[in-house]
Amino acid sequence: MIIVLFLSVAAISIIFMVYNTGMRSFKEEMSHSDIFIEGGKALDSLTREIKEARKITSPESESISLWYKDLNLNQSIDQEEIIRYSKQGQNMSKTTTL
Repeated sequence: MIIVLFLSVAAISIIFMVYNTGMRSFKEEMSHSDIFIEGGKALDSLTREIKEARKITSPESESISLWYKDLNLNQSIDQEEIIRYSKQGQNMSKTTTL
């Protein structure tokens, strides 16, 4: 009787450990896929804004500025119509006043 109880507890423990490890692995993979999805969205946005830009105002090695939209339709570049992407190390930031 004690042997059966011991074997049952051992079997349940093994099943729980396998389940717990699988869930932990699944959560890690989901977080990695979320990172790739967000990165894809950022690149899609950057690509769309570059394609739709009226003019690239200052391409540099670590940043790019775009005249994105002529909001007041005066055919001149105003500060609030500029989008700037900057890269610092592994991080990219977007600055805009649109």
